[in-house]
Amino acid sequence: MTIDPDILAIQRQRRQQGRCLACGKHTPRAALCVGCRKTLAYCPTCERLYTRRAALDASRATEYCSECRAQQYLHKKAGLPPRIVEQPARPACAAPKCAKPVTGYSRWCKMHHARYKRHGDPTITLLPRRTKQPPDPRPTIAQVAVQLGVSGRRVQALIDSGRLTGEKVGKGWRIDPASVEVYAVNPRRRRPGKEHSSISSLVALQEAPGATEQRSLDFVPGSV
Repeated sequence: MTIDPDILAIQRQRRQQGRCLACGKHTPRAALCVGCRKTLAYCPTCERLYTRRAALDASRATEYCSECRAQQYLHKKAGLPPRIVEQPARPACAAPKCAKPVTGYSRWCKMHHARYKRHGDPTITLLPRRTKQPPDPRPTIAQVAVQLGVSGRRVQALIDSGRLTGEKVGKGWRIDPASVEVYAVNPRRRRPGKEHSSISSLVALQEAPGATEQRSLDFVPGSV
């Protein structure tokens, strides 16, 4: 059965645009829409629409017609290769300097269509990927806590008080190793005006005039 060339050209154009061959609705993954495939079917061999029989599955839009099915049966019985129908060539991508075929219902190729869906512009020039940054040599709070033998909260308190110098990088902290070494040498800070060591108090007593004599006079042997 021959098909009018004008009708065949319209069907091929709709097929390239991803529309229904019968009514022209947007159907990118099928030859017919849901409403048309209930009564019609599309034969991919002879490229024509025919009335669907009640026995055929209405969920499928593509079915071989009876004539093409009979020819395939005769070819198979005679041992001949199956008939191959040449599909129309897909148009080139609409992006400049791109000759790749379009992807089904899109106006662009696969690469430019992905850029259109993600960035809204198929001709956008993507930036090069970021190079991997070298790891930061400065220790973290957990590493400093293990080095000093304290808890992580103590290290955070030292950073807040200014005894350790650190920089917030992302969600964590990076601490200056020099400040950690200074704190490891002198972990306790003396408050001004208050003596914490017994050695300091002895030195003060020795420097006071008459302190040793007064203490020796107060001591009487056998009084204890």
